[in-house]
Amino acid sequence: TSEVWLIDPDGTDATQIEEIRGGHPDWSPDGLRIVYHTFTDWISPNAIVAIDPDGANPDTLISGGGIYLEPVWSPDGTQITFAMEDERSYNIWIMNADGSNPVQLTDNDHWDSDAEWSPDSSMLVFSSMRNNSFELYLINIDGSGERQITSTSVHAIQPAWRP
Repeated sequence: TSEVWLIDPDGTDATQIEEIRGGHPDWSPDGLRIVYHTFTDWISPNAIVAIDPDGANPDTLISGGGIYLEPVWSPDGTQITFAMEDERSYNIWIMNADGSNPVQLTDNDHWDSDAEWSPDSSMLVFSSMRNNSFELYLINIDGSGERQITSTSVHAIQPAWRP
């Protein structure tokens, strides 16, 4: 299992959040919640959960029907993106911050992951394994305008936006 710890920048005051057994934690923009994916193995269904920084008030936002990975809050705090495996591939999804209205943005037989929000919360950049290589793609949050933005001889993964 993975663990999540809070620690001051100077390395002091390390505190494990005991209730979190999962990975890919991400702070809400207001600093009041942490979202993460639960994790037991690569086969078992899991969930995306939001929790207070002290470990209180866990809320399962989405579960069942697949393997959920890499939740990330939108900069405006209203939505969360994540990757979900559905028996044939991983695709990019978004949902409201309370877990309502999950919407699949990509729908293909490839591995789409590592989604990151644009600073204005209007689009996502993500990596996708197509043609035996990971490349970066952009997509609007309504699912339109998907386009490849890299073409490299090495894997393009874990994108980040410049603020």
